[in-house]
Amino acid sequence: QLLELDSVNAKMRLLIDILTQEREVLAIGQRISQETQQKVGKEQREFILRRQMDAIRKELGEADDEAADAADYREKIEKALQRIEEGTFGICERCEEPINAKRLEARPVTTLCIRCKEDQERVEKDFG
Repeated sequence: QLLELDSVNAKMRLLIDILTQEREVLAIGQRISQETQQKVGKEQREFILRRQMDAIRKELGEADDEAADAADYREKIEKALQRIEEGTFGICERCEEPINAKRLEARPVTTLCIRCKEDQERVEKDFG
């Protein structure tokens, strides 16, 4: 299309339009990449913090304590209730896709769809 034009000015205008579109595509790609890295980074930080909390509990003699497990589950329930109020319950925190209803029935406090949970478990296995 660019080569079909006779006028240098017309070629330059078309080239500017094409480059502007390409720049927008690149910007969108970079934004998506950054958002993905932030979400994965958040999950890795949470995983490390959970491991540290487990180690602290163990040092304090609270490891495998039913009260600690109950407190953790209570916190997850409170977060699920907050997501219901915010209108984000049943939406995956990572990919923002709906979480399968059967998964929510089995684990109502879940924040990740099956695919993202499996990805998280692979990361935990690799870094854990």
